[in-house]
Amino acid sequence: MASNKETLTSVEENTHRQRRWGCTCGCLSFLLALTLTTLAFTYFALKPYPLASPARWLRPQTRGFGVLRLSTADTGFADLFSFLANQVEEKVGKTLNENERRALRSAMLLARQSPDWIFYPPIYVYIENEEKSSELKFVLIGQFRHFFGYLLCRSFIQSLEIRPSQENAYLSLYRFGAKKDKETIDLALAPQNLLVSNSEALIKFVAGQEDKTSPMSPSERFMTYYGELHTDRPEPGEDLAFILTNENNIISSFFETLFASLQQKQVWERIRETLAKYSVDPADFLALKVSCDLKSSDHVVCTSTFYFERLDALQRFADAAKLLEGLGVTPQAKQAGIAIKIESRKGRDSVTVTVDVTGLRRIISEIDYSHSSQRALGTQGASTDEVTSGL
Repeated sequence: MASNKETLTSVEENTHRQRRWGCTCGCLSFLLALTLTTLAFTYFALKPYPLASPARWLRPQTRGFGVLRLSTADTGFADLFSFLANQVEEKVGKTLNENERRALRSAMLLARQSPDWIFYPPIYVYIENEEKSSELKFVLIGQFRHFFGYLLCRSFIQSLEIRPSQENAYLSLYRFGAKKDKETIDLALAPQNLLVSNSEALIKFVAGQEDKTSPMSPSERFMTYYGELHTDRPEPGEDLAFILTNENNIISSFFETLFASLQQKQVWERIRETLAKYSVDPADFLALKVSCDLKSSDHVVCTSTFYFERLDALQRFADAAKLLEGLGVTPQAKQAGIAIKIESRKGRDSVTVTVDVTGLRRIISEIDYSHSSQRALGTQGASTDEVTSGL
């Protein structure tokens, strides 16, 4: 009987031992599977996307192209980005509830620390214009370094409870500024790109959701000046390089839109009056090249080169540019800490105008951010038209 009990006890111990080994092996298998899954997801999420060539999105209606180099290694950009983040937190945060403010604060903290970890430093800007039209369409393309950057941006937008106006597996489209008689701005999130544009059709083209059977080559004039940018070998300190060809006389429309967006309409009107005194016709421009060096969040130097075909038009513009050198800012602008210095230089087929601006923080802080279709975002302070209207 004792032998039989010992045998039963031995069998039970063997059974328990097998069960323990079974549980251990099962746990180890689960942990191994979880580890492999985590590693696979991490590899997929952080696997670098290839950086697209600027030529990828060129097409016949392309009139302008620019590269904005957002690198935290550049002290000027790092300073400006920190200032802009503070502005967004201060002005946009006032309109949000507590949970949304926390999400915005977290996003700005992450953005300050690692913008060029999420995005590739070159941000592409394209400007398009249809034949026989002065209307400008633009798209700004930020390319994610990896899928994890896309997930971060998507999570942040969702935390603000902003609903997309359109959404499918490849594109989420958010519309801002949907007001009567005003142009809308669309923000689009695709797995490899963050897009900002005033044209839904242009966004869908970039995102690969539009037919691409049409010929893709831009005009001969555009390609001639496109080579002036040296996108693969930028000049030292060049934070922005941009070229715009004057087909359909769009350079005038470009400056009008630019100054309006900066709330500097009176400045543009003053410049137009000066050009008119010297019989300068904007239609005489062949192309415009812009290069900017951001020294700090308060100081920027921009060089604009205007190309001409006719020598008489070049000389008239050179004379007008010399007059612009003598223009100063109003006492109100000086009191606000804004200073602008203008210099011009005539070349063989072009005139180069260099504008040195100090007081950039003041100008940026007064820009109206109230263009959201989800909320009315207000700003405070006097308009910059009042500050710099004397230019």
